[in-house]
Amino acid sequence: MNCKEAFDLIDNEIAALNDALRTGDDQPLNGFLDLMARFFMGSFWNAALIQSQRPDASHVAGFDAWKKQGRYVRKGERGIAILCPAFGNRSSVDVDLRDPHNGRESVISRQTMRMNIVFDISQTEGDPVPACLPTDADFGIWMEIMEQLVGKDESLDEKTQSSFTESRELRQNEYERFAAMVQIWAPKRLHYHSGLRKGLTKAVCDAEAKAFAYVVCHACGIPLANENQDFLPLYRGSQESLGESLAYIKQSTREWLGILNVIKGVSHRSRSVIVSA
Repeated sequence: MNCKEAFDLIDNEIAALNDALRTGDDQPLNGFLDLMARFFMGSFWNAALIQSQRPDASHVAGFDAWKKQGRYVRKGERGIAILCPAFGNRSSVDVDLRDPHNGRESVISRQTMRMNIVFDISQTEGDPVPACLPTDADFGIWMEIMEQLVGKDESLDEKTQSSFTESRELRQNEYERFAAMVQIWAPKRLHYHSGLRKGLTKAVCDAEAKAFAYVVCHACGIPLANENQDFLPLYRGSQESLGESLAYIKQSTREWLGILNVIKGVSHRSRSVIVSA
């Protein structure tokens, strides 16, 4: 697979998700959001590529990377093609890297991309890989972070602050409260208030916020009480519109989960959690 074929595959994957939403079926999108949660630090492009080639993948690495971990790719296994920055003279393509937070017209850099091959852990055998699952201590830190972020954010309107207060008074279980707080915080992460994303309906904004909360919670290993989220409003007619929504969700969850893990690391060294909104 070359780079042009990879971008065609990405387009086809988004088109298939869009067609499913058009017919009222959001299960394929649920599966894609699950994959985004498993690979939250990767790019939107590669999430779409992995989804189209091996949607059940859970942990991918290159042939040599697996070898260094004492695992070996089984003979005959077909690799997963992903995009990565190009160095040297390999077959590649120039791509404009656009920051969705600055609008589609804002090109922040231009980078040459090439194809790379990775394999899922299910395609390998050898030494066990240590699990990196969140612990109860991790969840306690994340909950403390969210309490501070949402409870002390003066930029949130009165209605949103009221929703946060009600979630406390309803005495929801901690998982439900965490999910509710992430969803309250989502509009700030998705930059609705910055004026960069104009013309979105409330239904689309709410669906993006739910998708953001869904990915963040699943990435943190937090089970949601209500798995039947309604993502159908993400359908806005064209696959370009859906792709834009998913790219924003992916970028925002990647940034936010990165922040959570950085703060968590600091908090493990010092139990005094201080977060700036």
